Amino acid sequence: MGNYENLHKVDLHLVQKLPYRKGPIPQPQKNLEILIGTLLSDAYGEKLKKGVTPYFQFKQSFIHANYLYYLYFTLAFLGYSSNNVPLPKKTSDSKGGLHTYLSFRTLAIPELSWIYYLFYVNGVKVISEDLIYYLNGRVLAYWIIDDGSWTGSGILIHCNSFSESNVFLLVKMLNDKFGIKVSVRPKYNSHIIYIYSCKFHI
Repeated sequence: MGNYENLHKVDLHLVQKLPYRKGPIPQPQKNLEILIGTLLSDAYGEKLKKGVTPYFQFKQSFIHANYLYYLYFTLAFLGYSSNNVPLPKKTSDSKGGLHTYLSFRTLAIPELSWIYYLFYVNGVKVISEDLIYYLNGRVLAYWIIDDGSWTGSGILIHCNSFSESNVFLLVKMLNDKFGIKVSVRPKYNSHIIYIYSCKFHI
């Protein structure tokens, strides 16, 4: 990853080349897959107090800076985010320890409102049955990058954002869409999806 100063300089150099866009924002499949895959994880949508158009927020520990910058530049290049490069910030935990993180949010873009309503009902994050139409291998990959880990001969995906019924709906979708063996495991007050080792077409 290199040191912060070099990473910062590279990012500032790249962001100066981002185009200024006016009018409707394009919706390439890659960007939509990023939004949907990360919303299955820790990314979240929100509306401004007086606004009706939502934006999407992303946050990662600084050890995942390369991934966060990848998301930022991919979305910012087509005008989804501002030209303000995410810079490291400090936060403290309940024990007084300091941690460094990076975050950014998209602009409030009317063309992306449908993704917000795919995941939110009355401001609560949920899994809609319509999600299955947008699931593909790349969406699954972003979800795993954000919230997954290898264990034994499979993959664990943490599902802290969703209710138990939503997690079981996700399991059904994964089985129906990809034909893979999946189970649900409880952990503390949440649930984990376990994907058994397998080969499948994406």
